[in-house]
Amino acid sequence: MFAQKFTSSFSHASKSKLIMSALAQIRIPYVDPKEEAIAITNISRKIDMSFCDRSPVQFVLPAFPFKSKNQRTKVIGSLADKGEELALKSLYDFGVKIKDATDGDAELIVALDGFTYADIVGIDNSAVFTYMQNIINLYLNLYNRLSDRQIIKWFDNLNSLSDLEHYSIWRILDANYSQSIESIRHEIETIKEVRDGYVGLARFWAQDSDDGLTGCEELKRIGKKIAIQMMRRNRAYSDYLKAQFPNAIRLSVHRAAVINDRVPINIIPENTNYGTPWHTVAVKTKSGVWQLMKRVDAESKGCTLLYENDVPSYFMEN
Repeated sequence: MFAQKFTSSFSHASKSKLIMSALAQIRIPYVDPKEEAIAITNISRKIDMSFCDRSPVQFVLPAFPFKSKNQRTKVIGSLADKGEELALKSLYDFGVKIKDATDGDAELIVALDGFTYADIVGIDNSAVFTYMQNIINLYLNLYNRLSDRQIIKWFDNLNSLSDLEHYSIWRILDANYSQSIESIRHEIETIKEVRDGYVGLARFWAQDSDDGLTGCEELKRIGKKIAIQMMRRNRAYSDYLKAQFPNAIRLSVHRAAVINDRVPINIIPENTNYGTPWHTVAVKTKSGVWQLMKRVDAESKGCTLLYENDVPSYFMEN
């Protein structure tokens, strides 16, 4: 019996090490050594808990909401392009590695979160649905033929827009998981980290909505109201995912304080600019490395826009 337990513990330690190695290739490490040590300890603890409970090691990533509506300075279209393709590749590779490390007993769950925020930022439901289906079809075309294993599990994938009548995620969040706006405003006024996040989110929304016509001050004013709503919905969605996947390791495409119990990742590991493909364009540099940047920055560098299947896809550095 002792020998069996020893062998099992050794096997778990070996699997955990392989999972951590796979995660290290996409995880953004913390600069502060103390925070980095805490992050690694938290991740390792959750992996070990899954092994002890004999349940799959789960990773959950909210991602691929919808394309930025700012095609003037940020993106080149409303559908997936080379940036999303690169992101799917890195997630697929990560999913394969964690499944191989655990003999198939691990899951990468991608939560399509577009309907979570669409009503707040003025994105039409049909645009969210079209982008969501576009992402899944792109993934299936790229990888469905390569393996009979389900590498990425899609969460909140509606089959039709009519499903929204029965499943309106923002109503669920507002009714069951949301903080009051007053409490969030109090945190903004009293907690520096929360205030910094609020200011950054307001600025981000203003940039995302910049159509070249609306005045800068008007965008800032609206952005402050939108930012509070976004913070409220984001927290609610985090609690919702935690309820759906209570033992999962929560991945995030945004940098987060270690106390938030999220694991920040670079969704395209070779891209040193970080960012996400639904807010940027993919640029292939002279050295062959892929980078994400705003469309206006790629154009200002003199990069050439290239097409795939007659659709604008990415920029090439000259």
